[in-house]
Amino acid sequence: MKIKSILFNLKRKFSLSKKKIIFLIIIVLVLSPFFYLGFISFRFYKTVLRLKEAKEEVKVAITNQSLPQLETALQNSQKNLEATKLAFQPFLLFKPLPIIGNYIRDGQNLLNGSLKINQAAITLTTSLEPHADLLGLKGKGSFKSGTIQERLVILSETLKQQSPQIKESAETFSQGTDLILTINPQNYPTKFGKWKIRTNLEKLETSLKETNQIIELLPETVQIIPTLLGSQKATHYLVLLQNDAELRPTGGFITAYARLEVKRGIITSSFSEDIYSLDRRFQSHIPAPKPIKEYLVNIPYWYLRDMNLSPDFKVSMETFYPNYLKVGQPADVVIAIDTHFLTTLINILGEVNLPGYGTFSTRTDPSCHCPQVIYKLERIIDQPRSTIVKNRKSILSPLMQALINKTLTAPRDRWSQLFKSFYQLGREKSILIYSPSPQIEKVAEDWNFAGRVLPSKGDYLMVVDSNMGGAKSNLYIKEEVKEEYMRDKTGKVKKIVTLTYRNPQPWSNCNLESGGLCLNGEYRDWLRLYVPMGSQLIKADNSLTKVTSYSDLGKTVFEGYLKLRPPGFYRLSFTYLLPFSWTEWQKLNYSLLIQKQAGSKPIKEEIKGEGKRLNFTLTQDTKINNFNLIN
Repeated sequence: MKIKSILFNLKRKFSLSKKKIIFLIIIVLVLSPFFYLGFISFRFYKTVLRLKEAKEEVKVAITNQSLPQLETALQNSQKNLEATKLAFQPFLLFKPLPIIGNYIRDGQNLLNGSLKINQAAITLTTSLEPHADLLGLKGKGSFKSGTIQERLVILSETLKQQSPQIKESAETFSQGTDLILTINPQNYPTKFGKWKIRTNLEKLETSLKETNQIIELLPETVQIIPTLLGSQKATHYLVLLQNDAELRPTGGFITAYARLEVKRGIITSSFSEDIYSLDRRFQSHIPAPKPIKEYLVNIPYWYLRDMNLSPDFKVSMETFYPNYLKVGQPADVVIAIDTHFLTTLINILGEVNLPGYGTFSTRTDPSCHCPQVIYKLERIIDQPRSTIVKNRKSILSPLMQALINKTLTAPRDRWSQLFKSFYQLGREKSILIYSPSPQIEKVAEDWNFAGRVLPSKGDYLMVVDSNMGGAKSNLYIKEEVKEEYMRDKTGKVKKIVTLTYRNPQPWSNCNLESGGLCLNGEYRDWLRLYVPMGSQLIKADNSLTKVTSYSDLGKTVFEGYLKLRPPGFYRLSFTYLLPFSWTEWQKLNYSLLIQKQAGSKPIKEEIKGEGKRLNFTLTQDTKINNFNLIN
């Protein structure tokens, strides 16, 4: 009995141990993936922290504007990205799984795309290194001494050598961008703890698109820079000064012009004069078009000074330039600038002293509540005199020559600021470029520096104001635009655009006999709204003329007229149906492109619809999707 009992107990103990072992095996099998996941996640997290540190190094290098420091930081970033990619490899085991597999694919694309973008940045940094000093960067530039003008000569001769690297960089950056743009931010939560995941992904997407667009343009731009600098033969420029205080469709009344010749980066000659002097030689017998006849008194013919009636700069120049050639010398490039361009340069370079004219600065002149340079130019050009002063607007030539000289002799710490300002002025349309050369014109259009009216999907709006005999009132007028969307009964999109113009300044002394300088008078605005082709006007309120509707530049145009006596405000509105349904617009992500008229001041914008409201200031062409700004 004892032996049986002992055997039974042993058997029982063995049986319990076996169950425990099986249970433990099951627990291990169930929990091991979680332990493994935790282990690889911790290892991945550590590499991400190192990657974050490398990212900060890149930011510091950019802030310090140091090319060698940036190159080192990018190399460190590349190593850390490779380590992070290696640490991410184990997660690929989960790629076949539903739901989670999509996030693993996104992570893989994010890392692979980041590696390509970082490599593109290294290639681009290396190619720019010989010109670090010219770009205002600290680096191993081969020409650290001398002026910008001397450096431009070297640039014109050596830039093409960097063309293959710049092209390679652009292609690699584009590949990386394409990989990252496969990630849909809408698949991610708005927030996860303290991290704003969806918002950060949307910002990354917007930033990558904009940066990629710029980098893609570099190879083609590099090809035309030697031509622009007159590397092989002299390049001729025609510079038009558009007075945005007297706003016209392409930026302002064409008040004066200058001719420049550039050879091997050096300006070899310059000349300027009053636009009226050019028109006297032109002796136009072209019948004035309808807007000139209707809104300008006693102007029977179409003169060069009024040939910028189209808001599309190229279209206006295709009228102006062939007629200019009848009395003027040919140009390879036409550049239009406004007073904002002048004030920006003086802000960077300091006041300008001109013999016979005195000092020009950007301090506010109490006589006009505007920059002193603007007031002084208006006085020189437009103030009545007791004696005849010929070609008063030829002030443009010495002023431009002085600004060019200050630019080309500027200290190195200003170069970077100058390059940034030129880019921003182009975005804001204070610089417009037209060229008879298709290659140069294409590059200008690709950079959106050509002042073109752009095609668009979805909604579109461009407000075009034309000061037709209203003195220099645009110095003071501020504009507000309110856009409201609603669905009509048929499911189409109904829109109300309300425009408000405010002029807070008192009326100027416009008595020419007393020698007054007429800056602020009654504003007479030939107004046009460019909207999507096929839009139907329902009603228009407060236009002084009957609003007409017609087609131009691939858009439908609503045309009206207003007068604003200072001080005061004027408000008018347009109600119309867009040529698509709300459902069709929804499929286009509620896309809206707003184009800024060249020469116009920043405009306060308000957009309302479907319970949403967006307020911002329009300073450049702006695309909006789902009321999220994309510049």
